[in-house]
Amino acid sequence: MDSLRATDTYTAGFVIIQKDEFEQLRGEYEAITLYPNWQYVTTNGDSQGDKVREIWEQYKNGDWIGIIGDDQVVSTIEWDKKLISHINGWNVVTCSDNWIFNAPTKHWGDGRFCGAPCFSGPLVRELGWFFLPGTHQIFLDDTWEQLGHMTGCWKRVFDVNVDHLHYRNGLAEKDDTYSRAYDHYCHGDTNVWREWSEGNGAKNAAQKIIGLKERIEKQ
Repeated sequence: MDSLRATDTYTAGFVIIQKDEFEQLRGEYEAITLYPNWQYVTTNGDSQGDKVREIWEQYKNGDWIGIIGDDQVVSTIEWDKKLISHINGWNVVTCSDNWIFNAPTKHWGDGRFCGAPCFSGPLVRELGWFFLPGTHQIFLDDTWEQLGHMTGCWKRVFDVNVDHLHYRNGLAEKDDTYSRAYDHYCHGDTNVWREWSEGNGAKNAAQKIIGLKERIEKQ
């Protein structure tokens, strides 16, 4: 919340929390002064993927949909306006995170999908998702790196930065949240993503994106 204030953020947002956790820590959460037009939303789902799928109806009709984690800190003034300015209806826009942005990908050899992704609303509605169905915590980046290279839908903005305070880059301790993400969900997410990536799932999604692009460019 402090970094949102410091960077003149203007967009509204949800802070998504699992219901049981919110009830257990209600006093601590309510003591936090939320940024204007931001609100708590609670879910039954525990994983990141389950949470965003559960509240689909609350954001699916937006002109764009963004996602940012609680281990990310915004450092660029008006970062959201700069990212949103590149939204074109069929693309996804990402930024730097002072960590993996310029690192080689596992598959493509150039910068990673990272930062605070902003997805065009029509793109998300065309697919019916932005977090790959069946996955819980990981492979959001791999999914969109692949689709970006298959369709050209991925736009990278180099002058916007969102610092990622992650245990793998030495800026955080590995806590229970990271353990669930990388230990508990890793095997299942890997299998789901690999089947999608190597099978018809990625091809079908890419065809939908290319079709959307063609319709938008004809308007």
